[in-house]
Amino acid sequence: MDTRLRPCPASIGSISWTNGIQEYVIGNRSGETEIKGLFRLFLDGCFGQVPESDWEMNMNTIREPSLGSRIMGVYKLSDNKVVWIITSGYGQQRYGAECCHTVIMFPSEY
Repeated sequence: MDTRLRPCPASIGSISWTNGIQEYVIGNRSGETEIKGLFRLFLDGCFGQVPESDWEMNMNTIREPSLGSRIMGVYKLSDNKVVWIITSGYGQQRYGAECCHTVIMFPSEY
């Protein structure tokens, strides 16, 4: 039995990616497929290479969405570039897109 906590897709808000990710997708034949694969991992509760403290925050946030905290995933692309997927305001979508959104980005774009 899989007991992993998964984020509720309805609670991650709007989804976007940064210009750097857009450039990566345009410049790499399989870039879009790769980014979408990482996002599927994120939605499946696999948060990649996050530090233990961020993993614990992810679990607490998913358990208690009323806290409106963040969820973070850290992944490596096939060329070893690091990608972050961050949901801010998890579970707060009822307050609008500015309160709950998910962004796929390179760390340098944070």
